[in-house]
Amino acid sequence: MPDLIHADATAPAICWTAITSDDAATLDPMPRALFVGVGGTLALEDRTGSVVVWTVMDGQFLPVSPLRIRATGTTAAGIVALW
Repeated sequence: MPDLIHADATAPAICWTAITSDDAATLDPMPRALFVGVGGTLALEDRTGSVVVWTVMDGQFLPVSPLRIRATGTTAAGIVALW
């Protein structure tokens, strides 16, 4: 997938995939944003290992680049990563 990634971080996403939360799976490359179909909580881990639980609504976009979307602490569904 890296060959499809825009070098310009302000350009719109050009590819996406559904994501299943997992305590160990790494998103590589890290996405430029997330879309949440069904609201709840998202436990996002950044590249430093810090985990923050976000409260999100149905249909929300998050302009974040998480390393992991942890299953522990995540109740939101319909998660799509955008690159």
